[in-house]
Amino acid sequence: MMWRLSADRPVRFRGWDGEFVLYNGLSGDTHLLGVGAMHILNALQEAEVDEVALTASVCAVLQIEADHQARHDVRQLLADLARLSLIECCENTAIEQCEHCEHTSVGHCGRSHT
Repeated sequence: MMWRLSADRPVRFRGWDGEFVLYNGLSGDTHLLGVGAMHILNALQEAEVDEVALTASVCAVLQIEADHQARHDVRQLLADLARLSLIECCENTAIEQCEHCEHTSVGHCGRSHT
């Protein structure tokens, strides 16, 4: 599944000690994010990126193994960022029904629905 930023312009943020405060000028909302979530947003400022590449990149930054748990955690981060309207699936990405629930939208059951 391919992802991109929801806004056409970068959001404003400040970081310290592994935490980031992010201001979304389109919604007026402020969010507190960790290193993994902020890394995803930075990666998506450059271009659309698929979930596999985002997982590998986040794991490299956090210096963790790209195992099943890491893939699950990155899917959760993507779903959380999508719920905050910071990122979105690219329109050309097909979304199928989730095997874990009856919904087809990202994040309903805490999983990225691919």
